[in-house]
Amino acid sequence: MRAFIGISEIANLVHSYRAGFEQLGWDTYTVIGLHNPLYPRNRYDVVLSDYIGAQGDALQGLSLRRVVQSLKARYYSYRFFLKALRTCDLFVYNTGGSLLPFYLDYALIKMLGKRLVIMFVGSEIRHWYAYEREMNALGRAESVRPFVEAIKDQRYGSYRQILRRIAAAERFADLILSQPGHGQLQTRPYMRVAVALDLREFQFNVPCHDTPLVLHAPSSRGIKGTEFVLEAVQRLKAEGVRFDFRLIERIPHHQVVELLCESDIVVDELFSDTIGVLSTEAMATGNAVLTSYLPEYARVPDGCPVLNVDKDSLVERLRHVIVDAPGRHALAERGRRYVEQHHDAADVARRILAWLQPGGIAAFDFVPAFYRNFTMPEDILRAERSRS
Repeated sequence: MRAFIGISEIANLVHSYRAGFEQLGWDTYTVIGLHNPLYPRNRYDVVLSDYIGAQGDALQGLSLRRVVQSLKARYYSYRFFLKALRTCDLFVYNTGGSLLPFYLDYALIKMLGKRLVIMFVGSEIRHWYAYEREMNALGRAESVRPFVEAIKDQRYGSYRQILRRIAAAERFADLILSQPGHGQLQTRPYMRVAVALDLREFQFNVPCHDTPLVLHAPSSRGIKGTEFVLEAVQRLKAEGVRFDFRLIERIPHHQVVELLCESDIVVDELFSDTIGVLSTEAMATGNAVLTSYLPEYARVPDGCPVLNVDKDSLVERLRHVIVDAPGRHALAERGRRYVEQHHDAADVARRILAWLQPGGIAAFDFVPAFYRNFTMPEDILRAERSRS
């Protein structure tokens, strides 16, 4: 059996899911569009940008370069997709991407009786206004306001483009994996997308420093709430609380993992509704973790040892975990066991294969309802059209 996994490397998920399927004895074929510079050690079967990069010296003029690159992109996308279509039994698409125009690859996969899994992981289907409306209904509008302002500036497609992305998945996929925190516009029932880790790559170490090391590693300061983390650090330092702090940004993933093995505490996202990749990696490497999440809303598995914080409670909870060394060490021990139970890549792949079996899903994790009563204001649609 062979699984295709692609096409966007976000949060190391293509690499991790590949490891999970291979541990179950599957062959894999990985195709991504671009190298993610944060994962320089990862290897893939095909990186399309290696084939369609501009041959600048031979081209005359920017317009001609664009035409040539477009033709090459179309050719190589078809070429490698058709190879996958001949040789793979299962297709796993991260972020609802597509290799062919108009999601033709989805249709061909279904036409040939192959299985298709679509994973949605965040901003590719989250529209800021729909998210804001749902958070308002949940009584969280004020607490996530900085996050909403941050995601307004993201450019992952207009409202109409997001709807088309979701509609293609809901029409053709055998299984959709997603989360309610970004699934406001989804209509079809789906299962919870899981962070998968190849635990062989994560050494467990509880360093037990007398002066604990606190890490914060934002991929985006606005989205992760970094300004509030820095304010909390300054307040605790001013109080005389003894700890070291490191803010790490835009460094290769393997270096982040090395730092996680030496740190004691990780402060992750302050506006999240679920447990993200960094938090999961931090638990795997022996850290006490602080992040924001909504256990029931996001169906976070029971027993999660992550300390639930927001921008208002961060100072108090961070102070406590810094001062209480035995409690901090106990959280770290529980964290590794939790990750082994819920986030091992092979187990994640095994669950996906089970869900694809006839009758494999007794009840869906999420049955979305928000979009039934949602209307996008016309002024927002006009503003998006003016930008396109």
